[in-house]
Amino acid sequence: PNPVKKPNLFLLGAAKCGTTTLQDALDQHPEIFMTKIKSPTYFCDGFQLIKDPIEYFNSRIQLIMQLNLAALLRK
Repeated sequence: PNPVKKPNLFLLGAAKCGTTTLQDALDQHPEIFMTKIKSPTYFCDGFQLIKDPIEYFNSRIQLIMQLNLAALLRK
């Protein structure tokens, strides 16, 4: 029987930075095994797409500022 192939390379990249092209090129190499699923979200729990990046950023930055202010007040 054929041994189970396991991924031996992990690519990280932002959207639109060329990871698909890189994956396609590396997938041609006989000693590199790539998953069939391009973005398996193996290390992500509850992965979600951000529908409105500006709204998401604003909500995150406000939270970060509140946490930083709370940390400063504790000092």
